[in-house]
Amino acid sequence: MSDRAVALALDHRQKGFTAGDLKVQVDKLLENQEVLQTLAALGGAPAEVRNPVQLGAFALQVVTKLLREERALDAIPGGAQERYGPAVMSALAARGLDSAEGRTLVRVQALAAGQTLADFIQGRTKLSPAWQSPAVGGRTEEQDARTPEQGTRVERQRPGQERVEAWAIADLTAMRDAMFLGRATPEEMGRFLKKIDRYRLQLGEERFWQLLDRVFGNSADEVRGWLDFRDAFVAGKKEYWYQVITDGKAAADEWDRNHYQPLREQRDAGLLHPIYGALVQAIQNEAVAIHDAYASLYRAKEGWMQAYLQGQPTEPFAAQGAAARERLAELDPMGERLWQASNQWYDTAVQFAQVEQFRASYAQLLEGLIAGDASRVNEAHQALASVYHLFGTVPHKELWNQYQDRVRAAYLQAVDARASAADPAARAAAEARIELFRGALGQGILQQWEHERAQRDQQERLFRGLRREAVGFLGGNPYKEIPVRDYVPLPLLYPLAPGTYTVTDRAGLRIHPVTGQEKVHYGTDLGAAQGTKIFAAHSGEVVEAGYDSGYGYYVVLKGPDGLHTLYAHMMKKPEVAVGQRVTAGDVLGFVGSTGVSTGPHLHFEVYRVRGDGSRVYFRAEDVCIRSLAELGTGIDGVVQAWRVLYGLTPEEEMAVRISATYEGTGGFANLAGNFDGQGVSFGFAQWNLGQGTLQSEILRPLLRDHPEIFYRHFPNSLTLQVGNRKYTMAEIINLSGAQLQAVLPVIGREVMNPNSRWHKAFKDLAGETVVMRLQLQDAKRMLDLAKKEMTSDHYILRDGSLGAAKSWKVSSPQALALLYDVRKQNGSFYYAWDAIEAGLRKQRPASEQGLLRYLAWHVANSSNPNWKSDVWSRKIAIVEGGGVVHGTRLEFDWERYRVIERGSGSRVQFPQWQDPMAYLRQ
Repeated sequence: MSDRAVALALDHRQKGFTAGDLKVQVDKLLENQEVLQTLAALGGAPAEVRNPVQLGAFALQVVTKLLREERALDAIPGGAQERYGPAVMSALAARGLDSAEGRTLVRVQALAAGQTLADFIQGRTKLSPAWQSPAVGGRTEEQDARTPEQGTRVERQRPGQERVEAWAIADLTAMRDAMFLGRATPEEMGRFLKKIDRYRLQLGEERFWQLLDRVFGNSADEVRGWLDFRDAFVAGKKEYWYQVITDGKAAADEWDRNHYQPLREQRDAGLLHPIYGALVQAIQNEAVAIHDAYASLYRAKEGWMQAYLQGQPTEPFAAQGAAARERLAELDPMGERLWQASNQWYDTAVQFAQVEQFRASYAQLLEGLIAGDASRVNEAHQALASVYHLFGTVPHKELWNQYQDRVRAAYLQAVDARASAADPAARAAAEARIELFRGALGQGILQQWEHERAQRDQQERLFRGLRREAVGFLGGNPYKEIPVRDYVPLPLLYPLAPGTYTVTDRAGLRIHPVTGQEKVHYGTDLGAAQGTKIFAAHSGEVVEAGYDSGYGYYVVLKGPDGLHTLYAHMMKKPEVAVGQRVTAGDVLGFVGSTGVSTGPHLHFEVYRVRGDGSRVYFRAEDVCIRSLAELGTGIDGVVQAWRVLYGLTPEEEMAVRISATYEGTGGFANLAGNFDGQGVSFGFAQWNLGQGTLQSEILRPLLRDHPEIFYRHFPNSLTLQVGNRKYTMAEIINLSGAQLQAVLPVIGREVMNPNSRWHKAFKDLAGETVVMRLQLQDAKRMLDLAKKEMTSDHYILRDGSLGAAKSWKVSSPQALALLYDVRKQNGSFYYAWDAIEAGLRKQRPASEQGLLRYLAWHVANSSNPNWKSDVWSRKIAIVEGGGVVHGTRLEFDWERYRVIERGSGSRVQFPQWQDPMAYLRQ
């Protein structure tokens, strides 16, 4: 131990029992569960609180109160002697506990034992505790501070629920009147906030909010929004200092820039509010008090250490630290305790030297891993053995954050070197380097890195061709933009329908319309009429939905690869809830002007949260499209739009591509008339009038949910002459039986005539995003049923319910493609169940491919006799990896997931076997 460390230790002993000693002893006491619960109850802990950290915070409030009393006695000459008497003080002095801190410790021990201080010292019989937890309201602080040692034996009981509710209503009413009559001051609001904390604790959250709704009426949501803001604003200030404690100040400052800045902007707007300005100022004052206490303690600790190392007096910093800790104990006792527990390594110079040794050795270890130097790594391991206890502390986390990216890159480079090694020697060298990482870091973090890279590679593959590269700007800086090139993983849809909005403000630097200050505007403002529908810009999960004093009613939607979008100032409560999955184009809410807003509009933010937690914001015009048609209406457009709405695995994509190719290259805009007597066949799955799928899945839902779009393409002036009768499309989609059969050939001829208004109506309809969504929605339902049928023990009915029992299961990509195409094309498949199962009971194919051939044959055999060969060609091509379909020779590349045309050819004739198993045995 150094001379300075010895001097520090001796100086510490000569000072007697100090606040630090008190903290250590109290922490030991609180390790006893019974003592912890007793002191926490005396501190006012609710009965339902069970968390040890929360209980400890209430217990420390008792200790802090007792310490204040004892220090107040010391400020009076002879005060402690007069209160406790010479005998007690003499006994305390003999134990070295006659200081204010020592007396506090003994009083805490006495309270835990249920005795007075004098009885505890003299070892008398244990008395029943008389100091109960303070009631809410109705008592002064002086009354609450009285203890058994002062001779008070009044039993304290909590007031009745009705009485507390009456106090709460009275205080909330006074608060309301002060704000709405313009009499509110920040000091008065601060007192109300403290009372609100007590009522929320005593009455419970649910009951308190009911009372607030009752008092504030229509303004309750706004008031609650500001109280929620207060919780977030104050908690954010505490979280900043917790980050300082656990991760260091640099990491905390980065967190503050990325996460706390939006709260400051909300505060700035709130301070100018004519009604809630005083309330927001009180919240600001509360947060500033906590910040100042933490900052003062931080400066005291840093100043003390620097002064000590330079041989300068440390007493001023010690006094500053003591005052800051006392202040902090009142404002955030949990944080004060966390600070002490997480920074024990700051307490002595010996431990400080150990920290420096740890930093140097751990940096050497990480540098050795990056360089692949085994000798440096082993040397660092030996040096770290004596300071191993510092793993997990602030120095360890700071160094790890500094080196992690470089270490990860070096490890993955070694993994790649092993995979590409051309000879045994190179492979052995790569293995040795990987073993070096494994010994230093453990297998868990290495597996995590490999898994994360595999996920990123998979995302790259799934979203290929969809990324929207754009120049965004970093969040967290209110004064200037910091441009950065980044991407969103897929194109987004504008959240308002075309023609319903105008862009009134763009993302970037601007003069705030309420505060008049220059700040970064993180979103795009779309002006629209009150009540205009707001649609999801992409598919994903709702991660926030509620009310915010700045945003008003709002929703945050999370998509793939860090993508987030925010929709603010909604007219009323959102139509979705947290945790709900939504698809691009689903209704989230309606345009309004709630929160800090100058008129009805949608504030729309697009940002991506990167791996380091920072946000990159984008301008909507750079990453949004107005219609799915911008992705294309052909087969590639179908696949791209499916990815945007639902996502696609490579296997699913192949199934969609093959089946869409079979129907024609038009994709969404495929159109045929009188094919197979169906009148009109439309879209990439050829929904048709004859079977009723075009009516049930496309046109009726369109008329029901979007009549303006339906009548734009099929106005009542567009009629179809059938004999002596004229029909509109609104009438045709509800026909059945003989009437429908009479209409089919007539409308079929019309849609095949390029000059007909009916032909143009269907072609234009294909470009509507809503119609594309309806096609994709029904096709995805069929794909999901095909996936379900692959592993089910039953055939799956058209509505998704279970049908007859079956005896086969399949898992290959070809199986998914076959069953999806069957679902999409062959309703007659359901009539083949009995024949399939009868054949399988006699003999089963030896392979999955044999089973798929067997299923394909039965599907074709159950089809219309005129089309058996076409169906067989189509289905067997999927099983065999290619074939002639509708006169075109196709090849399916299952490795690269491509459909390749190889010219023309003749279809395969359907084999009329009595026993299809004979084919399977060939």
